[in-house]
Amino acid sequence: MKKLFYLIICLLVCYCNMNQHSGDFACPNHSSKNIKYKHLEIETVDLSEMVNSTVLLSELYDNAIYFADQQQRLIFAYMPEQDSLRKVLGYGNGPHEFEGDIDAITMNNKGLFIQCSEFVALYKIDESGWFSLVDEYIIPRKKAKDVEIVANPDEYTFTYDKLRCREHNDTLYITAGGNSPDFNIYSPNYFASAGVIKAATLSSKPDAFILGSIPTRIGKEAGRHCFNRIDFDIDPKNNFHILYELDDMIYACDNNFVPKFSYGYKGKDMDKSEHRAMDFETYKKQRDAERKKAHYRKIKCVGDYTFRSYVKSVSAPYDGLQIYNGTTLVADVDVPKGLNVIGKIGDYYYSEVLGDEETMKLWIYRFRL
Repeated sequence: MKKLFYLIICLLVCYCNMNQHSGDFACPNHSSKNIKYKHLEIETVDLSEMVNSTVLLSELYDNAIYFADQQQRLIFAYMPEQDSLRKVLGYGNGPHEFEGDIDAITMNNKGLFIQCSEFVALYKIDESGWFSLVDEYIIPRKKAKDVEIVANPDEYTFTYDKLRCREHNDTLYITAGGNSPDFNIYSPNYFASAGVIKAATLSSKPDAFILGSIPTRIGKEAGRHCFNRIDFDIDPKNNFHILYELDDMIYACDNNFVPKFSYGYKGKDMDKSEHRAMDFETYKKQRDAERKKAHYRKIKCVGDYTFRSYVKSVSAPYDGLQIYNGTTLVADVDVPKGLNVIGKIGDYYYSEVLGDEETMKLWIYRFRL
């Protein structure tokens, strides 16, 4: 009897450890900590003389950093190892141009995908060194009357203020949220039932569907109205890693966005006590100012490493960057404001391209591990 009692206790302890801080998802927590880097030597590369725009989207692929000038609707390629930059896609309806707003970009071995609302174009570099159009897709608007509202793609819109787009196995995954009069962040049970991804198949029979969910405890957080976005990336093993702005955990999911396991620790010196709940009218007026407060910002998988950037607080002079080797936290360091890792070229890890509208400065950060 005593042996049975101890066995039950051990099983309960293992179960609690497995699920510790895993939000509301029934998946094991694989978190561990082994700090190897307490400081990063961060270099700044000035691009100001090359481009004069500051509304930018960035992607790193192969040995180049591709970034979109959203104001002039142009795309450039910067090759750090040659310290050279050139335009690779213009604006218009010519053979090396794109005619439309650039809402999001993503790049893989198939080429460069450009999203403009429900329209998606695929480009590849041709022999001239410019991008040429390969294919076009339309993400269907699905009027699914027989589908429950939380699963109806027509009730969702893309999260244009924080848009992430990824292509995987002929499916486009795009961040989305409920934004209809009948289904939005102020609807009852929204956080317990909403999806977070609008997926679209890129095939002869295109389809759209809603994937993922939100840990319901986020619906109890004071900052839930201003910090309900996600970010995600895909690792070399085809796991989808999801970041929720208010959640200390990262969730590794299958391609249906069902969590397989979680990992993560709260960012150093994050002050979530700044958050506050607000009614809809206050939200409309103060959302932009509110979003300068503490939250997790972006996630990027590079080889065995996962990088998660975050805002510490309104007054903090630095942002934070966590680095995980697998599910083990190996660094949680101060970094310059706005630094989000996008990939690695040579020995360096590079940030997104950053800009300042007042000074018209343009730059990127880089560092070694």
